[in-house]
Amino acid sequence: MDKLGDAIQDGFGQTDYAWPGVTKRRNGGMAGTTRDVIDLGTLQASQSAPERVKFGHYRITWEAEYAAAVFLGAVFKKRRGSLPARNVPMNVLREFDFPAVFAQEWK
Repeated sequence: MDKLGDAIQDGFGQTDYAWPGVTKRRNGGMAGTTRDVIDLGTLQASQSAPERVKFGHYRITWEAEYAAAVFLGAVFKKRRGSLPARNVPMNVLREFDFPAVFAQEWK
């Protein structure tokens, strides 16, 4: 299932998501109203390798403390604003060819 993990890693830079406004990224670059989810790469780098938990079931986790806010979206009471969901794993899963990968892995 390393192919799924690799596909998700690739997915971080492949999709541009709509974003409300232009902001300065931590790396100094400017991010416009469409952008990928890579800033410093912390979220992407925090992805675990796929772990087999039982037959046919694998788990991938992200250690970055803001992973859920990026993937699911967030509402901030103090800033009176919200962040749109940018669910890289789900978008990759929609296109991933599980039958082909399973057939190859279990030959």
